Amino acid sequence: MPTMESPRHPGMALVTPAGESLTLTHDPRAVPTTNSTHEAQLQDPSGALTTHAATWNGSLLSATIPGASLGTGGAHFVRFREVGSAWPTEAISVFVTGGTQPGPGAHSHPQADVTGLVTDIALRELAANKGIPAGYAGLNVGGLVPTAQLGLGVANSSTFLRGDQTYAVPATAGGSGPVVAASLATDAPANLTTTGVMVAGLSLPVGPGTYAFTYNLVYRSAATTTGAKFGVNHTGTTTLFVATARLSTTGTAAVTAVHDQVTTTTPTIMGTVATRTKSTTAPNLGPWTDVDTANADMYLAIEGLLIVTVAGSLDLWHASEVAASSTVKAGSSLILTKTSA
Repeated sequence: MPTMESPRHPGMALVTPAGESLTLTHDPRAVPTTNSTHEAQLQDPSGALTTHAATWNGSLLSATIPGASLGTGGAHFVRFREVGSAWPTEAISVFVTGGTQPGPGAHSHPQADVTGLVTDIALRELAANKGIPAGYAGLNVGGLVPTAQLGLGVANSSTFLRGDQTYAVPATAGGSGPVVAASLATDAPANLTTTGVMVAGLSLPVGPGTYAFTYNLVYRSAATTTGAKFGVNHTGTTTLFVATARLSTTGTAAVTAVHDQVTTTTPTIMGTVATRTKSTTAPNLGPWTDVDTANADMYLAIEGLLIVTVAGSLDLWHASEVAASSTVKAGSSLILTKTSA
């Protein structure tokens, strides 16, 4: 309920919202007697008059006008008097605004009316994009990016995140001087696809220089009709790369595509596959189509040379010949020899 004080000289316009009662205080020119009673008269825009009780507190006259008497809009006039005396000619002007509340009601504006809003909306990130490809990383309860959003593979206390965003088992290196080695302590996960997967644990960092490498590998195939294929990659820059894979075959007069690990009396012909290019998900050393025995150890040697100008990691990649299981076994190793700076 607004309270409005009239000026010393009535005539100024006061404003009140519709629907609310109004308390007016007035400083009269003539000081009333303390025993007298007072009243206020309201004239609405139609000219209708209503009378309301007024009080004198010794210095000011005041009266409360109900909202219903004020109506919904337009100019009103209020004047005070002592009961029994004439009404003064001067009055207080009160303008009643429309509506039930002061100020603007519910409304809308185009986005462009708000400075910077269009740009801010365009740059926002939707919650639905959190933790998905081409979106943005989320945070776990500890305020850290979850390991699954940092790289591929298994993140645990035995792996580290490489620069190519792959979790890998640190190589078990041995030897001294220019010769280092790495070996698999446990079987690598089986690969049931023809797409190459890096064999974690058979990688070594390789800086600038010239190197010879040998992979001594043992693998198994789940079926005799499933061969395998391998690739060697260096993640840095090389100016020379050559590699050859050697395996025994069943052929005695000509090489075959069957890897044979049971030749004991009659020598058979060794088979080789060779490349001048590095490979990863599409291994280029192989495939051969069969093995002599399912789920049995098969030995394969991959040898090669490389000249490195920008440091990287030497990695082994493995896939099955068809969409069936083959596995690189524990005990497989890499020997890396630096032959010149």
